[in-house]
Amino acid sequence: MKFEITYQHNGKTFTTKSNDTMVEVIAKEEGVRNQLSLKANENITVKEAKVFLDFTFKESDALFCNGYQSCTDTQEFGIHDKLNNLKQIPGFGVKMFSFKSYGDIAFYEYQKNVLHGWDVGYIRGDENLFIGNNNYEWAGMIIEFHVTENQIVLVLDINNVKLSSNEEKLFFDFNLEKFDDLNNLEYFKKFSPRTTNKLVGYSSWYNHFDKVNESILIENLRAVDKNHFNLFQIDDGYESAVGDWKVCNHEKFPNGLRSVVEKIHEKELMAGIWVAPFVAQEGSKLLANHPGWFKKDSDGKMIKCGSNWGGFYALDFYNEEVKAYIKEVLLYFKNLGFDYFKLDFLYAVSLPLYEGKNRSQVACEAYRFLREVLGDSLILGNSCIMAPAFGVFDFVRVGPSVTTEWDDSWLMRKMHRERNSTKHTILNTISRSIFNGKVFLNDPDAFLLRKDIGLTYDQKKSLATINALFGSVLTTSDDITTYDRLYPNYDKKAAAVLEQTLELQKSAKNVSFVKKGNLIEISYELNDSTHVFMYDPETGNSQEKK
Repeated sequence: MKFEITYQHNGKTFTTKSNDTMVEVIAKEEGVRNQLSLKANENITVKEAKVFLDFTFKESDALFCNGYQSCTDTQEFGIHDKLNNLKQIPGFGVKMFSFKSYGDIAFYEYQKNVLHGWDVGYIRGDENLFIGNNNYEWAGMIIEFHVTENQIVLVLDINNVKLSSNEEKLFFDFNLEKFDDLNNLEYFKKFSPRTTNKLVGYSSWYNHFDKVNESILIENLRAVDKNHFNLFQIDDGYESAVGDWKVCNHEKFPNGLRSVVEKIHEKELMAGIWVAPFVAQEGSKLLANHPGWFKKDSDGKMIKCGSNWGGFYALDFYNEEVKAYIKEVLLYFKNLGFDYFKLDFLYAVSLPLYEGKNRSQVACEAYRFLREVLGDSLILGNSCIMAPAFGVFDFVRVGPSVTTEWDDSWLMRKMHRERNSTKHTILNTISRSIFNGKVFLNDPDAFLLRKDIGLTYDQKKSLATINALFGSVLTTSDDITTYDRLYPNYDKKAAAVLEQTLELQKSAKNVSFVKKGNLIEISYELNDSTHVFMYDPETGNSQEKK
């Protein structure tokens, strides 16, 4: 194990490999835990810190690369796989649609023949090795797999760390574990999820999108079976603009939100609301009335977070007026009676680079702020940086949004790694199952069984089955009346899949997966019987194994 830092002293840049007169490396190893501290003998500014580990990669190795944020494509990659890096998209297109804003490509340079992930990673093959960052509250840790060099490189995502003479600082603190069972890692034993209660619910987004209205919600609410469902969530579309959260669109919700919440509670369900607390869209009153609330770059331009809603921008989280506004908004919804908060686009709070803070530090402080404001309310973190969410949010979305098609067109597949894709979100659901029930409960996103979409029956069934086996949140945006015999458009086939899906989420045990060539073998126990099926991630088809 080698430790290398790049630092500045008196305007000059130095690079050291664990041996230098101006700095001293202090290493500590206790069981599977490794710590590396740096003691400065002069006043220095640390620009970069790395650890080098030797590892002999084999052709059959599977490399788990945990994406930067919860929507980033994540899976067990083969050693010759490549990560999408936008190099095939013209620069003007990348800039126009702010593709870089969604993930780590905004600040991390992708390297040829190098796979990478964040804070948690592993190699599964002849020699199983797990790596987990214990120091993520201070800095995120990038895990690079340099396959051609037979080396693993750990890189801290720091931001000009200043050390005074004789000051000592812990930089690296990580677990390095050989393992037989991914469900029995030492790393996760120090955590516990905030809740163990699974959810089954309705969400308005993946059917009505921002065209949702009060009558649509009430119709679906009437058909919800409270014996199976415990959540009814209103998604984007109720507000007049993203950022203007308290200004309800009264054309779509003539009676406001409170009356809907009351009807949800009358049905003995939890009421959920979607909010993106750290951003506001172009054209919002918030942006027009409070331009000083938005973080600016060195050129005085606002930090653009993506192209949704015609473009949206990051609020300055460390502005006390901004914090007060976010608190006011969240408490407004809480006082309306909402029990469950789906908080979205949370990566945006870490897009601005604040002096003396790195992205993980900002995320940890911002996510804890949300928890402090909402108290014991249930929180689903969406589009968030993963490790800072450990133990803070009750639920975390673990993949990109599903779509009503299996995958995008060939052109869209070249876009950012956080793009919406049913194909990719299923892979994320499977691969990130190591988090489920350990640091939070996983939300794999919605399953869709209705007829008027571009998914085949086998793809719909695979989506529902895998969500139930590997996740703890089951939501659908289908018209609930299609699952109810009392309504004329009742879909017997879809209702049967729903019934099976609910049984799997409730009773399936010892769920596991392993890659077998181009397929994924999934096994589980149900009613004292072991079931095994092969899942094809390219087609979305599943085949029971005899």
